Amino acid sequence: LYANLVTMPHPSLLSIFLLLITFAAFSFCRNASPSNDLPLPGNGILNPSSKYQRSRHSKYPSDHPFYHWQYFYLNNQSHFYAFCYHAAYGGSYEGFYTLLAEVTPESSAQQLFRFPVQDVSLSSAKLDMKAESLGFHVKMNDPDTITLSGRMQGNSSQYFAGNERKDASWDVELERVYGYYGQDLFEWLDEHWVPIIQWNTYGHYSRIKQGRLVINGQEITLDDSWIAYADMNWGGSFPAPPQEHHGEHDDQYAWGWYRVAIPAKNEAESFALIAGMGLTNTDSGVLKSMYGKFADVHLNGKDHVELRQVVVRNGSIFETTASSTNDGKVIRFDVERSDWTVIKDAYGEAKFPLRQVLTMETHTYLMVLEFTSTEKEYNRLLFPFADYIFSDFEGLGVTCHVKVTNKLSGEAIRDQVVHTAGLEYGYKYDVKLPPV
Repeated sequence: LYANLVTMPHPSLLSIFLLLITFAAFSFCRNASPSNDLPLPGNGILNPSSKYQRSRHSKYPSDHPFYHWQYFYLNNQSHFYAFCYHAAYGGSYEGFYTLLAEVTPESSAQQLFRFPVQDVSLSSAKLDMKAESLGFHVKMNDPDTITLSGRMQGNSSQYFAGNERKDASWDVELERVYGYYGQDLFEWLDEHWVPIIQWNTYGHYSRIKQGRLVINGQEITLDDSWIAYADMNWGGSFPAPPQEHHGEHDDQYAWGWYRVAIPAKNEAESFALIAGMGLTNTDSGVLKSMYGKFADVHLNGKDHVELRQVVVRNGSIFETTASSTNDGKVIRFDVERSDWTVIKDAYGEAKFPLRQVLTMETHTYLMVLEFTSTEKEYNRLLFPFADYIFSDFEGLGVTCHVKVTNKLSGEAIRDQVVHTAGLEYGYKYDVKLPPV
């Protein structure tokens, strides 16, 4: 049954999940744990077409809150600008939110605006998200071209949160080089059973074809010294610890985001990595928690590694791991966090790690990425949803020591320190909004 299931072209996702649970229960009853991960069918989708960036709002229960956002960041060697178009449906924080965050040698700052959610429209067929009356639009024009535009008025009454108020506008055209969607296998489960969070890194390494950014009257021309990142998220909840923790911080119930792009004039010499992982309590009865891990690594113009790993648990009763890779098997996929810092800002007290070490190992490759950062490289991005606000501590322009080894040949494919990496730690802290 199992062999037939994983080789089906379109296996039933519910059947796959039930099979995982059955296997876990069988292993527990025999007082033994499986020696290897169960294989996940497929490996995800490379350079997903526009339909994979569509809105899934209509697929989710109408009486449950839902969010959908498009996120981008642009950078050269010293300046980083992030944009987010965020639609939140249902609950006290319903609205259409627009975000501009920046990290420059001078400062890190952000501003967040809130508009009625009715002002934004999302296509259920392709990537096309727009609020024309407000000047915001993002769309995919052909398989690899993405355009985004927006404008902000710092003194607007729609200002919601942040630590700056600036006039800004942007018009950018991106050309995707690499993209990856690793969670296609889990869409049905997310829509019909446990609506947590989905992630699609459809343009995680992109070039800028043309663009301009104007902040407080100062124009920045985006030439070929700039690169870009594009992804999207949607779902019905954010990572959260079990309710019995009663608000106590448990640093495992968080999301981590890891991005490194090392461009080269000859794309065959470029390097691009995107990885993310998140552990959440599910409150769904049988399934108590789910830990998802996804990565796409382009070692050069022709060799790349895809990794997916999902761990499902029910406390101490059972734990089952399923994974997939295009390189034999996933041997290791984990992160170590340290050098924690505690901050107290206008939104409350929180802590996050300044050092994270991501390790991924497959049959051929050992990849170790040591991210180190300082507080000044972070913004506390706020994601309002339902009746709470999720905190995402995002570091842009952080340092990363990239080490990639071919275990079979012993060759050091990449041993390089970069200062343009992206790093996040997201957690459901108790956020208190100060008066605007």
